[in-house]
Amino acid sequence: MPALAGDPTPAAALVAHFLAAQGDAFPLIDGTTVHFLYTAPAGMVVGVGGEWNGFDARRATMTPLGGGLLHYAHRFEPDARLEAGGGGCVPTL
Repeated sequence: MPALAGDPTPAAALVAHFLAAQGDAFPLIDGTTVHFLYTAPAGMVVGVGGEWNGFDARRATMTPLGGGLLHYAHRFEPDARLEAGGGGCVPTL
């Protein structure tokens, strides 16, 4: 997949299209790996908090992909109970 960091206008449109196509299927669960996606203004630092990291979003900082899209992937133990729930991404200081 090409980087989205070039021209921000087409990148933002691509991000919006991708997120709309996914509907409410977030986070994306692929076996034992969970992919968290979030949109935020440039420069905002966002992390993911959950039981697996003591609800400390600073321990799971998302990576900017361009176009306002942020990503974080975490591989869980094979016996982990994975449930997609609302709003695990929070701005961190």
